[in-house]
Amino acid sequence: MTMEAKPRKSQNGFIKAIVLIIIAISILIYFGLDVKGWISSPNVQAVISKIGTWVSWLWLNIIKEPALWIWNEIIIGILWEKVGVIVLEKIKG
Repeated sequence: MTMEAKPRKSQNGFIKAIVLIIIAISILIYFGLDVKGWISSPNVQAVISKIGTWVSWLWLNIIKEPALWIWNEIIIGILWEKVGVIVLEKIKG
């Protein structure tokens, strides 16, 4: 019995959203909309700034500690155990 890694539904949704955004921007450019000018407008810049503030707050207050723990304890820990030991053995000769 083999188990295949299937992407989770949330991953599919994220990828679809990115692809749809790229297609939508491409269509707008094709029909002559000045996307760069629109993004540079003060209203859009205010929204982008607000989103940046929210993302920063979210990172600092909610995501940072668990993400750093996962990075340090799991990812770096596993890499050091598996790869670091092999490298040290090769260095020793």
